[in-house]
Amino acid sequence: MDVITWRPGRRTAIVINLLALVVFALGLVLFGLPVVLLSRTGGRIVVGFGGLLLLVVFILVLGLGHEAIHGLVMRCYGAHPRFGAAMLAKIVPVFYTAAPGHHFSRAQYLVLTAAPCVAISIVGLIFCATPVGAYLFLPLAVHFAGCTGDGAIIWRVLQEPKGTVVEDLLDGLRFHPLGV
Repeated sequence: MDVITWRPGRRTAIVINLLALVVFALGLVLFGLPVVLLSRTGGRIVVGFGGLLLLVVFILVLGLGHEAIHGLVMRCYGAHPRFGAAMLAKIVPVFYTAAPGHHFSRAQYLVLTAAPCVAISIVGLIFCATPVGAYLFLPLAVHFAGCTGDGAIIWRVLQEPKGTVVEDLLDGLRFHPLGV
């Protein structure tokens, strides 16, 4: 079996973005439900200019926190992560965390890819059941939709057999079969 390099292209970016719309809707329900059920306003939320600015700040903080979690998990596996921003297939702006040249086991790569979505979603869901939930449910839904890219990576890694070593690249992944 040969070494395989995977770099998401334009078609993948389009599919990820279309799926992200569905995931965003699911995120609105997931994170909005506790807000509506526990709200004293009957689920009505009014946001002024300051609130909109706060939403944008929360979305950016969640995005940066997401990448920081990737980096922390990479460090736990001995990698030296690099952080940046780029355009996926020249259409989608993304933040990224990468450890170019570092080799991870398949299981390690699955964990480090899923960790931010799982951690932020669980903590976010808890906060959505508090009075600040009204300010957080929309940024959390946006973050959840942004995790669709990580979902695509997880799907791609799962296509490789157990024992595969995953090499992180700045713009994709390289799969090394066991013994290569």
